[in-house]
Amino acid sequence: MSVVGEALAGPAAVAGIVGFGFQCLAGCIEGFQLFSTAFQVGKQTAHYRCAILLEEQRLLLWSKRSGLTEDKLDRRLNETVINQVLSSLRELLTSTDKLSKRYSLNIHVDDPPSNPAPHYDSLSGEDLSFLESDTLAKERARLLERAKKIQKDAPLKRFWFAAIDKTKFKELLQDVRQLIQGLFDLLDAHVQDDILQQLRMQQADMIQLASQLSSLQTLIEAYNLSEVGNIPERTIALLRAIGLIPTPASADKTHASELQNLIDEASPSRHASLLPLFSNRIEDTKHMGPSGIYGSVLYDGKTHYVEWKRYDWSDSEESRRRIQDSIVNLAMLLNAPKHPAFRTLDCVGIIDEPRSERYMFLYKWPVSGERPTSPRSLHELLSSSFKPSLTDRVRLSRQLVHALFYLHLSNWMHKSFSSHNILLFPKSSEAPRTLDDPYIVGFSYSREDATGEPSQRLDRDPNTDIYRHPDCLEEDYAGFHKSYDVYSLGLVLFEIAKWRPLKETFLRSARAKALEARKKAEKELTKQELRELDEALLKECKAQDIKDMRRDLLDTAPKDNHPVDLAFRAGDKFEQVVLTCLGAEFDRVREIKSDREFQETFFQSVWRPLEKCEV
Repeated sequence: MSVVGEALAGPAAVAGIVGFGFQCLAGCIEGFQLFSTAFQVGKQTAHYRCAILLEEQRLLLWSKRSGLTEDKLDRRLNETVINQVLSSLRELLTSTDKLSKRYSLNIHVDDPPSNPAPHYDSLSGEDLSFLESDTLAKERARLLERAKKIQKDAPLKRFWFAAIDKTKFKELLQDVRQLIQGLFDLLDAHVQDDILQQLRMQQADMIQLASQLSSLQTLIEAYNLSEVGNIPERTIALLRAIGLIPTPASADKTHASELQNLIDEASPSRHASLLPLFSNRIEDTKHMGPSGIYGSVLYDGKTHYVEWKRYDWSDSEESRRRIQDSIVNLAMLLNAPKHPAFRTLDCVGIIDEPRSERYMFLYKWPVSGERPTSPRSLHELLSSSFKPSLTDRVRLSRQLVHALFYLHLSNWMHKSFSSHNILLFPKSSEAPRTLDDPYIVGFSYSREDATGEPSQRLDRDPNTDIYRHPDCLEEDYAGFHKSYDVYSLGLVLFEIAKWRPLKETFLRSARAKALEARKKAEKELTKQELRELDEALLKECKAQDIKDMRRDLLDTAPKDNHPVDLAFRAGDKFEQVVLTCLGAEFDRVREIKSDREFQETFFQSVWRPLEKCEV
């Protein structure tokens, strides 16, 4: 019988007593407090404590959403079942008899260990301080303080673990997790999804606060103990670690070994690290995309996708080293095992091409086969006769939002997000057009969002400039920000909704302005004259032209030939998501300079509304 089943089959809780559910909840939090301080301090036990604290985090989020934290449980929920599950969870965490017999934990009640764990509110002794968010700490403290006023039972007696069997502890952790999941299952599906995303946001915050590799390793090991599968949080922790580890260009073998250990911990399956590659093994290079910055090659007879990242060596040796480190860091980011939601190809390695002053990034081809079909960019599909359903387009939009959201949570910026850099690899030549399995490419300009990180100058290309935030094209451009990626995302979502390439919208806006200046009507020009005008307008694209297009896109007032009819094409909610990405909200967040505020705005104003779009 499952643990939840045992809880329901046990003696009935004292139902009907005011506040009993709240007392059960408080007892569970006290149980977590007792349990988490039962470990001796040390590297060998830190991940056990971390795993328990992560489960407490889930319970606190559930209790807040269910209303039980305020002793105002949602009336739609089964109070009797909740009380029974919470009672079982409290017993599981505090019963020394059950912990000893069922989970083979060697427990001491009277004699404290020589090196006991610090107080519950002090996590600094084990590099676990990143686990404590102010919000959770205040929530827990408020709950326990309130519980003291109504608690009549004797305080729980502290105990210590003298020895821990890892296999048995994993069983215990699974039982704790199963009980808490039983509480989650009582909530509506959309409420569960909201809590899950809130949990991921909080854990991403924790990961950003982790400043030591040992902390990240502890977190990854804790995820593995919980057996939660391949989750985005594990990937975010690994990518954060890549940002902390000195690269091979400036590090010793110890750091390389630490990174490999982290990758081994984080990878749910066997993973190949970056390989040494040799240019003389490359054949049949084919360029694709704007400016030919990506393409395909044969390496050792196998087809690979490739991208090129240009560099400009300065006279400073320090600057050169930092650029090399940045390039290797990017390769490690793209090589690291990632959750599928990241939508990136697996980087095999890099090759220096000094004559061209660039590095080639070599990627695995995602579709197997002797003669793989060439990929199609989203931009190509937008320009073709292919007409996917709105259902498929909304699904694609969600995948792109999720991918960029997780990339930002990992503290990386794309810097060149456009429909040119979204590739779809057909599984066969018989079905060359599909929106299944999109991959985000075009990482030539990507970098970590960190002070002092080398930033490559954006090359001017009108085909990609129209996707950039107007600030990026100004003479006094002060540097990239994640919000500029969101602006570009909004333009791609706009394209997906209308199912037409952005260039058409840009030219319509720029053409109207040019004709007004010439005091001419469009019908007065021949097709050839219009074509030549469009070519000139695109070639001479300036920051002001992008600002004008942005203004037109945000002006939804009805008018003749208006480029914006998103509500008609994809619905009101989808339109609002696009307008949010393009509008002033992210400009405001950029001024605040708070990464937490940015991610929260991204989630609340883009991710969540798009999830609610119904087709």
